Amino acid sequence: MAQSTEMLRLCLHSEMYKGSLILINRENPVRMKEAAMNLVKADGGHIHARPELDLQFEQACLEQLCLLLQAYRSRAAVAATGGYQSIEKQEQIYEGIVHNYGEEYAAHHAALPGYSEYQTGLAVDLQQMEGTNQESYLFTNRDKELEFIKVAACFGFIQRYPIGKESLTDRVGNPSHFRYVGQPHASVMVRYSLCLEEYLAFLQTYTFRNPLYVKEGSVFAAVYYVKASREMPVTSVPIALGASYEMSGNNRDGYIITVFNP
Repeated sequence: MAQSTEMLRLCLHSEMYKGSLILINRENPVRMKEAAMNLVKADGGHIHARPELDLQFEQACLEQLCLLLQAYRSRAAVAATGGYQSIEKQEQIYEGIVHNYGEEYAAHHAALPGYSEYQTGLAVDLQQMEGTNQESYLFTNRDKELEFIKVAACFGFIQRYPIGKESLTDRVGNPSHFRYVGQPHASVMVRYSLCLEEYLAFLQTYTFRNPLYVKEGSVFAAVYYVKASREMPVTSVPIALGASYEMSGNNRDGYIITVFNP
């Protein structure tokens, strides 16, 4: 990186299981404690959701979701209809799907309880509002879908289960399900058509000394991966001295560092 002087941040293994880039799928369960999720109740008026849904999201996710839906409102009114789910709620939903459609259907259309992004507060289901309190599918055609995906990326959101990536996500494509990963990550993923599984694998090739430099609008950042120590309870994470940065675990084996204006 441009700075030659570095500091070392000692990171506990528990920090590997939280942050906007954590990977939650069939192989990687939610390990973060609810107390660390920083959940905030959504004001239905701000995100155009029905108040009776009583939605909650992680704080940064909610802030950017409000901005996204406000920015897109001139093109279409989009509503958030799904957010945080407790483990008890997941069990109820999963058991209902199994009861109605069978185990095989549930395996590809729903996450096992404890393996759901909804439990992190970083996932959101969206629908387009037509008229008064009338819901329809989010996208009426592919052009509208691509338009919304590009706008959503500017606010840190990705389409989590894109059609065509089923072999990687192990989930049926779902155009209405979005996930907050933050910037500049969302824009990079959209630019190169990467799902979260692909993006995290891609980042593992970048290090503190050889980071991925990203320029997205007014955001300039250096992004790199640090593997968690297997021998020690903490990992020494190098960061340029005095740098403004964000850190997220990947919920698997290490940390992603994003340094702004390196």
